[in-house]
Amino acid sequence: MNMYLLMITLLSIVIVILGVSWWRWHAFISLTVASLFLAIMSGMPMDKIVSAYETGVGSVLGHLVGILVLGTILGKMMAESGAGMQVAEFFIKSFGIKNLPWAMLIAGFIIGIPVFFEVGILILLPLVISIHKTTKQNILLIAQQLLGYLSYTALFLRIQGQSWQ
Repeated sequence: MNMYLLMITLLSIVIVILGVSWWRWHAFISLTVASLFLAIMSGMPMDKIVSAYETGVGSVLGHLVGILVLGTILGKMMAESGAGMQVAEFFIKSFGIKNLPWAMLIAGFIIGIPVFFEVGILILLPLVISIHKTTKQNILLIAQQLLGYLSYTALFLRIQGQSWQ
């Protein structure tokens, strides 16, 4: 029985890899199909599969749903109101197009101190897109500095929900 479980687990991993790379499925769909395959093939009762799936997905996504919804709303409001473009123009005028990566580095560092990494991404992504549209610079050049220092701040300056002990 243990070898059988190992084989269907490995086959589930293959389903995820093939689903994403070969069949071009979204990662969420591949993971869902593979987990359903694993649950059925391991002999899990059908009535338990749904509750196990809800528990697993809920524990992973539960703490992110509010952040994602509010970040999406904020990003849409910034895009529709023109606030993103105004902030982008402020950065361009203050630092100049040549020094824009430094401006993004500073923004990522400052924003990263009070907020979680995920929230910082959702807050600053509309800004990156607005600056890219305004300057026509490579979006990776703009976002790289921002995300680098946002992650640096989250990792080294804030222990998000963790203790040093």
